[in-house]
Amino acid sequence: MTSRRQLFCKLLVCATAVSALPHLSGCVATAPVAPSSSSDGGRPGEKVLMRVSAQGLKYLNSFALLIRPIKGGETVKIQGWGMGSKGYWSTYYDEVEKGELVAFSLPSGDYEIYSFVATASAWGSPRTVSPEKNFSIPFRVQSGETPYLGNLLMRFQGDTGVASAKIGTVVIDGQRKIAFEPIARDTRSRDFEEMKTLFPDLKPELMTVRLLK
Repeated sequence: MTSRRQLFCKLLVCATAVSALPHLSGCVATAPVAPSSSSDGGRPGEKVLMRVSAQGLKYLNSFALLIRPIKGGETVKIQGWGMGSKGYWSTYYDEVEKGELVAFSLPSGDYEIYSFVATASAWGSPRTVSPEKNFSIPFRVQSGETPYLGNLLMRFQGDTGVASAKIGTVVIDGQRKIAFEPIARDTRSRDFEEMKTLFPDLKPELMTVRLLK
C-alpha cells in the first residue's frame, strides 16, 4: 500500500470515528444579553426592570450579572456596563459607580442573582473575573406583573477589604484577591424618570416594586 493510500485510509477511519461520537449535552449555553431598548427579540415572559451597576474597579470594560431559576434552568446574563454604555469613555478610567438601567424578560417564577462577570484593566492587563463562590439574591416574577427590582450595586473594596468581605472575593491573578459586596438600593425616582426615554412602553404606574434584599 502506498503512503498516499495509507494516509487516505487513516483519514477515513478518523472521520468515521468522529461521526460516531454521541452528541454532547449539558454544555453551558450562551446566556442571552439584556437588550438596550424595550424590544427583547421576542423572548417570552414577563418584563423586568432594574439598574445594574459596579463601583471600585478602575478601567472597567464591562460588568454583567448572572441570573438563574432557583429550581434549575438556563442562566441569563444581564449586561450592566460595556463599550456602548452612556459615558463609557468619560468614566472608564475612574473608580466611580458605573451602571445601566436595563429591561429584560423572564417567564414567571422564582429566580436568584448568583454571580457576576467583570472585565477590567485595573490590574495591569485586561482580566475577566467572577466570585470564588456563588451568592444568592432571590427575587420573584409573577404572571401579569412588571416588577421593578431597584438597583444592585456591586461594590469592590480593593486588597484591604478581603479580611472583612461581607460576601466574597475574586481572584485577580494567581494569588491576589479583592473583596466585593452587593448593595441593594431603591433608586426608583431616578430609574422611573430614565425609563420614559429608554423604555417608553413601560409605565411607572404599571410597575410592581419588588426591591432586592
